[in-house]
Amino acid sequence: MTSRWYRAAQEGSLLVVKGVKAITYTMDVQLGGIMDTVLTPLKWAAQRGYEKFTQAKLRRALERAASENISIEELVRKEEKFAIFVRMVRALEQCSNNEMADYLADLMIGGIKGGADEDDNDLFQILMSSLGSLTLIEVKIIYLMRECGLYGAIHRERVDQEAIDKFEAMCWEGLGVEGETIGNLVNGMIRTGLVSIPPQAWGGPFRNSNLLTPLAQDLFHFLDYKRQLT
Repeated sequence: MTSRWYRAAQEGSLLVVKGVKAITYTMDVQLGGIMDTVLTPLKWAAQRGYEKFTQAKLRRALERAASENISIEELVRKEEKFAIFVRMVRALEQCSNNEMADYLADLMIGGIKGGADEDDNDLFQILMSSLGSLTLIEVKIIYLMRECGLYGAIHRERVDQEAIDKFEAMCWEGLGVEGETIGNLVNGMIRTGLVSIPPQAWGGPFRNSNLLTPLAQDLFHFLDYKRQLT
């Protein structure tokens, strides 16, 4: 069984290895081969990195999918599932730890089991791209925002200062980040569509008044869906 999934991981990793080859080929063309002594070790390092790190995480993701009866054959049989699989592989390229890789795998599994690959494939691909652009600490922060109730309509009549204070305290106790650093991290996640821009009416002393968006609620839905399967 292990060797079977290892071969499947190798086949899947061809997607990212081809990407490395395309990048290095472009560099060769642009530089006209005059820096071959520099590019040769760069190519070697890039390929070895993909083989060592991305393939390992891909194998882990495939084994996680197999535990929920999702095979590599199923992932490549239909265009909709394959598109989601490719997005996950691309996200694994920049993933630096297994815990984050598990979030990506769980999102893929939850989406496929929940029928998102057929019902709303475009939205689900956006979710995969959004999650793939986050670091692990950012994922933990949005989970803390959820736990503190920092979600819902962005046009609230007043700031829930108690919830914000709780959120800041939990970030410090659980993640070791505080105050302005929290604000910088949360505002940086606005780019993903998972976190709202703080309403202008909440300016002044009300820091960290961002809220989770409906897109974030969809993300949690599919992650929760997978965890309910096990």
